[in-house]
Amino acid sequence: MKQHLPTEQTRRDVSRWLSEGYTQNSIAINLEIHAETLRKYYRKEIDECRQKYKELFIDSLTKKAKQGDTKAMIYLLEKWRRYEKK
Repeated sequence: MKQHLPTEQTRRDVSRWLSEGYTQNSIAINLEIHAETLRKYYRKEIDECRQKYKELFIDSLTKKAKQGDTKAMIYLLEKWRRYEKK
């Protein structure tokens, strides 16, 4: 099997696919590489996308909690409690 060399285009593609919700396995198939190779060469793109979605998720939950959604409040409080114990 030939060695994979990332390009600026494949980095943009990976970032776009991640933001569109593609799984890492699907992206690896699109690039015709193994998922391990994807994680090796595109770790930055994967981590950036993961962080972006975490921030969006927390923002959305915080808005819901501020609007009185008790499930959102409970979820956030439980997460903060676990984080503070670490």
